[in-house]
Amino acid sequence: SDSLQRPNRHMLQLIRDKAQGWIAWVIVLLICVPFALWGVQEYLGPDPNVTVMTINGQDVGLQEYSVANQRLRMNYRDILNDDPTLNDKIRTQTVDRIVHDALLAQIGIVQGLAISDEQLALAIQGEQAFQINGTFSQSAYQSALANQGYSPGSFEAEFRRSLVSNQIATGLSESAFASDVAVANSARLELESRSFSVLRLEPSKFLDVEVSDADAKAYYDANKADFRSQEQLKLAFVKLSREDLAANVRTDDDELRSIFESREEAYRTPPERRASHILIQVDADADDDAVAAAKAKADDASRRLADGEDFAAVAKSMSDDPGSAEQGGDLGSFGRGVMAPAFEAAAFEQEMGVVGPQVRTAFGFHIIRVDAVTGGELPTFEKAKPDVLAEYRQTEAEKIFYEQAERLSNLVYEQPDNLDVAAETLDLKIEETPWFGVAGIAGDDLLGRSEVLRAAFGDAVLTEGTNSEAIEIPGGVIVIRKIEHRPQAERSFDEVREDVVSVVRLAQAAKSARSIGLELVKGLRGGVSVDEAAAKGRGEWVTHDGRNHRDTTIPEDVRTLAFAMPRPDEGSSHYDGADADLGGFVIVALRKTKEQTEVSKTINNLLSAALQRDSGQTDFLDMVQWLRDAADITILEDRL
Repeated sequence: SDSLQRPNRHMLQLIRDKAQGWIAWVIVLLICVPFALWGVQEYLGPDPNVTVMTINGQDVGLQEYSVANQRLRMNYRDILNDDPTLNDKIRTQTVDRIVHDALLAQIGIVQGLAISDEQLALAIQGEQAFQINGTFSQSAYQSALANQGYSPGSFEAEFRRSLVSNQIATGLSESAFASDVAVANSARLELESRSFSVLRLEPSKFLDVEVSDADAKAYYDANKADFRSQEQLKLAFVKLSREDLAANVRTDDDELRSIFESREEAYRTPPERRASHILIQVDADADDDAVAAAKAKADDASRRLADGEDFAAVAKSMSDDPGSAEQGGDLGSFGRGVMAPAFEAAAFEQEMGVVGPQVRTAFGFHIIRVDAVTGGELPTFEKAKPDVLAEYRQTEAEKIFYEQAERLSNLVYEQPDNLDVAAETLDLKIEETPWFGVAGIAGDDLLGRSEVLRAAFGDAVLTEGTNSEAIEIPGGVIVIRKIEHRPQAERSFDEVREDVVSVVRLAQAAKSARSIGLELVKGLRGGVSVDEAAAKGRGEWVTHDGRNHRDTTIPEDVRTLAFAMPRPDEGSSHYDGADADLGGFVIVALRKTKEQTEVSKTINNLLSAALQRDSGQTDFLDMVQWLRDAADITILEDRL
């Protein structure tokens, strides 16, 4: 004890002696430098608590604004460099969002609306983004929040506000109403059908135009941003997979046999029955006379079977079950928990080939014959071994996975500038992705996943060049880091000449199609034949009869035009045209309209509910605008 303490005492004495001289001053200076720099930074940096806006006396700090602004910027990240005005638009949208949320929260307090902690928890657990295989996952929740820049506290506060907002919107929706006149007008529009023909003038049919170098260069100079190379990224990643861990789990037959013997019943094959029945239908709440009549009919079927008639023939002639009667009453094979309890009990107790006594369920009286008995056997260890081994590996792999996932998270955090240490420690392979853009690669196991793309183009990976946090994916987790980044870049006219010429040619073709289309509409109204119009429009008329305005088999541009046109006189057609959604021109020849004179109560109720919902939404938006108009709002623009 004393010998261990002496060095410590000697060291302390040495420090006391030296502290009186120049060494002490060096130590003091070394300590002062970082504190001085830290202090200067505090003075130079913006105060996160400074107020940037006031909404009815409620202060909003710079930090709250900055977080909201950063989240919104993530939605526009790939086009920020293309639009110099976008920063101002995002700033305006951020302010509008904060004001909107604050006003709704304030009116919620006035109206006494609140969301309890239990309600909040249930709502969060019900969000699909926080679930894995339909079950809430704490790790998925934390990962999603981290990728969006939320802390649990800030997210839960914002989510609580959104639930209060939904309460207000729901209240307005449920208090709205639709008049009978409005419902009748809606029914007339909803149920009206129209018959018309369509001639589409496709730009691709008018590409026989020459594009000069001067026209192409002028278009390029005015639209250089359209020809920039796309932002691309290449990643390195390590993947911790449950499947790989399970494959490496080792055991022996003795351990597997022990597991099998301790859980034999778990490996027993589920018992099944194949049965046929004759159903004499009668409702569960039928009166005595109906029950007696059904029972008499069932007794008649039982007598016929007892007299030796074929079961299938009696089922075909007497059974009220349309699904099985034509198959001689055959229901196929089924296990427990499928049939009605009384039916199941009888089927699993009867001997095979024997027609049992009548059984009554909620559907009526059943006469049952069991045709086959399968399952229920206890397999030998040798036969069950693959299942026992798979289950053992899965269980052990799950334990290893959670331990190694935590180690992986710690390692990539402690070594943020590489994946080598984590890969070597956990025996993982560092893999690389191909080049990809902000949209990822559709269908790819990794680059087709939004959570991976958010992390890849997030500040930590892309800007700071550090490892991502562990990202949960089906079957495991991955950690990514940037290998190389190609930002958007301007390309010279010579590099993109062919692309420019193609774009200009298509634009000119679309103008030609539109110009010819407008002339054809005039001509059709003046007596030009539809065949002549089709020839000049380089297309064919397509006929649609009795179509509703919600018929999605009709392109939206055609539906919009066809159902906006005035009704034609009997025996004549009305012609009109419009720009097509994907370029070119579309002409509609409206021949006939038909209104629905009688509306069923069901449709009437559905339309009324829809109008009520739309009215409630309009009332909600009007209320928000009224709150904003009446609010005392101060925006300190110079601090944003």
